[in-house]
Amino acid sequence: MTAWVFDIEEFAALWYGPAADRMLFPLHYLSRFSHMNALEQYRSSVRRDWSEQGRLDWDSAEQLDRAFAVLTDPEVWTEIHGREKRGPLRAVTARHDQHAVIAEQSADGARVRVTIVAAERLPNGTAAVLPDTPAGKRPAERFDVHDLGPEDRTAVTIIEGPNPRERYRRFRDEPCTSAGVIQVFRGPRNTQGKPPRRVAAIQWHDRPDGRYLETGTRARTIAPANAATLARLIAREVGKALEEYHEHVEDMGQFAP
Repeated sequence: MTAWVFDIEEFAALWYGPAADRMLFPLHYLSRFSHMNALEQYRSSVRRDWSEQGRLDWDSAEQLDRAFAVLTDPEVWTEIHGREKRGPLRAVTARHDQHAVIAEQSADGARVRVTIVAAERLPNGTAAVLPDTPAGKRPAERFDVHDLGPEDRTAVTIIEGPNPRERYRRFRDEPCTSAGVIQVFRGPRNTQGKPPRRVAAIQWHDRPDGRYLETGTRARTIAPANAATLARLIAREVGKALEEYHEHVEDMGQFAP
C-alpha cells in the first residue's frame, strides 16, 4: 500500500487533463486562482514537483501515475457521499486490472488522501472510509416499495400491526451520527455525455444503537451491519459490476471495425 496526501489544489492539478475536464464526484473543489494564466502555471509546477523531475524517484512517479490512471479509467468505481460528526464525507474508490485506489477528501475539504492497493482490497478499503461503527441491535426489516408511497385515501386498506409506511418513516427520522450512500458503477467512466451505469446503491445509517444498511429498489431492506458485513456486500456488488464491465467490453469488441 502506498499513500499520498495532497492539498485540494494540488490534487486538482494532478487530476485535470485531456481525459478529465471536471472534478471527480463527489469531491468538492473551488480553485483559489482567479486568473487562468496563474492557474496553469501553478498546475504545471505541481505536475513537475510530483514527478521524477521533482520529489519522486522513477518507481514512485510511476505508481502515482498508475493511481490517477485507475481513477480516470476504472473498470468499476464507487462514489461515497454522506455526513459524519466532523462534517461532509466524500470519497471515490476505483479498480482497474490489478490495482485499486481510494481518494478520500478531508471533512474540511482542504486535503485529499490517495491510496493505491491491490485490486482485491477495494471492498475493505471502501468500507474503511466510513466511521468504525458496530452493527445495530434491531432485526432486519423489508419494505415493499408500493407500501412506502403516498397513501391512497380513496382506498380502504386493512393492515394488521404497525403501518409499514409509518415504521419506515420513523426509522428514517431517527437521529444519525453518520449517514450517506455508496453507489457502485461499472466502467467506462467516459460515456460521451450519457449517465454512467449504476449497478447498486447502498445507504448507511449510523443510529445510537449501531449501523444499518438500506438496499434494494423494488423492495427496501434495512439490516444491521458492521464493517465486515458492509465489505462483503460491496465485494458482491463490485463483482457484479466487474462481470458486467467485461461483458460490455466484449460486446463493444464485436462491433469494432
